[in-house]
Amino acid sequence: MSHPLYVAFVWHMHQPYYKDFTTGEYILPWARLHGAKEYIHMAEVLAQYPKVKATFNFVPSLVEQIREYAHNEAADRALALSRQETWSDEDKAYLLSFFFSVNRERVIRRYPRYNQLLELRQQARGDHRLLSQVFCRDLAAWFNLVWLNQAALENDPDLRALTEKGQGFTRDEIDLILRKQEDYLACVIPLYGHLRDRGQIELITSPYYHPILPLLIDSGTAHRASPGLSLPASFYRHVEDAIEQVRQAVEAHETHFGEAPRGLWPSEGAVCPEMLPTLTRHGFHWFATDEAILARSLGVGIERDPYGHVNNPRVLYQPYAVAANLQSPTSNLQSLTAIFRDHTLSDRIGFVYQSMPGQDAAEDLIQRLHVIRERLNDPGHPYLVSIILDGENCWESYPDYGDPFLYHLYQRLTDEEDIQTVTVSEYLDQFPPREVIHHLATGSWIGGN
Repeated sequence: MSHPLYVAFVWHMHQPYYKDFTTGEYILPWARLHGAKEYIHMAEVLAQYPKVKATFNFVPSLVEQIREYAHNEAADRALALSRQETWSDEDKAYLLSFFFSVNRERVIRRYPRYNQLLELRQQARGDHRLLSQVFCRDLAAWFNLVWLNQAALENDPDLRALTEKGQGFTRDEIDLILRKQEDYLACVIPLYGHLRDRGQIELITSPYYHPILPLLIDSGTAHRASPGLSLPASFYRHVEDAIEQVRQAVEAHETHFGEAPRGLWPSEGAVCPEMLPTLTRHGFHWFATDEAILARSLGVGIERDPYGHVNNPRVLYQPYAVAANLQSPTSNLQSLTAIFRDHTLSDRIGFVYQSMPGQDAAEDLIQRLHVIRERLNDPGHPYLVSIILDGENCWESYPDYGDPFLYHLYQRLTDEEDIQTVTVSEYLDQFPPREVIHHLATGSWIGGN
């Protein structure tokens, strides 16, 4: 039997928890803005390619923020300023400092009026008196417009008309833009639930507020990977809080998506042996981290040639059983499965392909997957390539917000016979791990430390 090369994309959706409990205000608007742009668009694009499967991780505190915005129960300063009729000098200072927070070359330069507003800001040199209320109103409109996904601006008649109008926006038109944001935010969780129900995606979670679990359990664990690291004299040890972060994550996931998560993306891919019993106790079947952790756990380097291709691919491209019983590390009674991200492929999507034409970038990734299959040279056994990265932050740096890359990539994966996308649990249900890690190294996806 000849297996295809199995590929698991894990898109990590996360933002910090921005709510200030003392005021109820959200300090920054990024959960709202990314929710109305990348989160909805990533699902909409994938839905057009039903043969392509993926895994999406949603940090529970992000879902909480999305739901509050969708129900008009959240407020942030940028949102409040966008709704105003007039703006004071203090307001204008904030508008100037924050309402150009988007990629200048890929986004602002794309729209003549938004680009003109940027040039006017530069000419004003911080003198707010030179900026009119019309300037502020147009700036509020454009900032919120470009934080809707490009497909919405092109296909929604109301938004397309506003984009074409370009300037002289009214209070009612800004309110319309903000209502559209709210509408898209309300669609995020149901859409991902729909894709899960039709078997195209798996939904997983992270610790509730996205803490670094090993440091929460014991900050001294940092010395395992970085012995010379300067740490406070008094170590921070609160394993009970780590347990609660995991418990709350499972509870929230069940509430939002109707079932318990099988997989966990530990925040920053940070792992340590002490966290494993908590994961098994709360029903997790698998977790993911970086290839550097695999290398340190096995004492084997992940070797690459000058082109970034792995020379010992059978080590990296398979899941591993990890003993979760600290008292008996060799016990098979309690075990989790770990998958390890291909650092190079993940970073190519995150940082490299944005400087390439989208179709060329997609072809490069497909070609690299074929090289992996050829180098594995083991048609009798299944192998899994794990590509794991942030699902929201890189796309504004791509030409056309990454659409040419994603559309071409998903079409190529649809047509491929030797490459098959899977959800992580789908793969593990069919192909349990063949190898065991007896002692998991401590570290994260940032240099393994």
